[in-house]
Amino acid sequence: MNWITFGIGLAILGYGLFSGIMWFAKPSLFRKLEAMKARWGAKAGAIWHFASYVAVPVLLGILLLVAGSRGVAVFAALG
Repeated sequence: MNWITFGIGLAILGYGLFSGIMWFAKPSLFRKLEAMKARWGAKAGAIWHFASYVAVPVLLGILLLVAGSRGVAVFAALG
């Protein structure tokens, strides 16, 4: 087990989950959401924002958790 990779994955996963919860509970906290909606439209802007701030961190966190539990270093998991 690589504890550094596991810890980084846990932190990124926590950020993604927290962002997802707050995204649905209080979307007004996200200043960039309104800018993205203004630039790409309401639906596409919301999708891009959700993907960038929620989906990608959750998937990256899971990837790093699995890699860390298998003993893979963080840069080896990403490269």
